[in-house]
Amino acid sequence: VSATAIKTIMKKKLFKNILLAMAGTLLFSLVLIILVLNQNFAEIETGRLSSQASMVQAGIETSGMNYLQKLDEKEFRITWIDDDGTVLYDNTTDPKTMENHGNREEFIEARINGEASIRRYSSTIAKDTYYYAKRLNDNSVIRLSQTNDSVFALTLRLATPILWIFILAAIVSAIVANRLASHIADPINRIDLDHPLANNSYEEIRPLLTRIHNQNQQIERQIEELHRKKKEFLTITDNVSEALILLNTEGKTVFFNGAALTLFHTDEKQIDSIMEMEQIRQLVNTVLMGKDSEA
Repeated sequence: VSATAIKTIMKKKLFKNILLAMAGTLLFSLVLIILVLNQNFAEIETGRLSSQASMVQAGIETSGMNYLQKLDEKEFRITWIDDDGTVLYDNTTDPKTMENHGNREEFIEARINGEASIRRYSSTIAKDTYYYAKRLNDNSVIRLSQTNDSVFALTLRLATPILWIFILAAIVSAIVANRLASHIADPINRIDLDHPLANNSYEEIRPLLTRIHNQNQQIERQIEELHRKKKEFLTITDNVSEALILLNTEGKTVFFNGAALTLFHTDEKQIDSIMEMEQIRQLVNTVLMGKDSEA
């Protein structure tokens, strides 16, 4: 694999990882924003219902049913519940047709704590209903409620613009990821591995460069030692009178001394052909089989 190919692979991996990280962060941020908006919306709705409930409470305790009958309220549903759960008034439905509310969660909690804030989600209509109930002086309960699309339903309704925002964000993320990948990879690709300590691209990879430097020095020392031993070997073999020829496991000549050339009356170019002679070849094959042989 060429250095260019390695650089390309490295850059692609960096680009992929950065893009996935940015896309994951974007998706996580979107989900977090939806959840925060949902919580914030719930707090706003609860605050509005609480404020209106206090006004209705004051009106009922001052004027009773007359206040409710004169009240023209269409934004909120108002229900007045007697202390035994009987519905006394409702501005959207005839109270006589309504069931007893004594087992409703908001009614029970308001009777105990003085007020209650409840939210119920209907999967059938994908809507949230917010309830706020307050206990009156006569132990009856006034309850205000409002039904709105759930935050998830609103999200689905805004799916198209959200999708376009996500696509645009993904395009921007891809551009940024590509530039970041180049910014990260290029200095690394320019590192001179022969002189690693001369690079100052990233302080974080300084320990790695130090190890490479130490390994380079160790390799240089080993090469120098090999050269020294080779020189000693050549000096010794060139000064012996016996012919010396070294073959590898495949029977190829890897070394010979001058005495070998003199013995066979040949030169360096012809030594291989000498080794191919039938008698010598049989001798070599016998040795390669692990047996001693002489001729």
